Amino acid sequence: MRASRLRRCYCGGATTEQRTGIAVKDPTRREERLAALVNLLPLLLGLAILALLRGIARSVRDGDPFVAVSVRRLREYVAATI
Repeated sequence: MRASRLRRCYCGGATTEQRTGIAVKDPTRREERLAALVNLLPLLLGLAILALLRGIARSVRDGDPFVAVSVRRLREYVAATI
């Protein structure tokens, strides 16, 4: 199993890139599932944000942009993006 991340360092206006990662010899099934989950988290978060924005757009289209449900969705959107 290989995990690799690209880390950007901002030093005095210059940008450097460093690759960081780990390698596990003979990973267990649990370790493989955890690695897959880590890779899926950004996708799941993006889908959740799109669902919230879709609900907000629908309520705006229906003519009720400031109902309690839209306020809750906006708060959840902000919490998800932070």
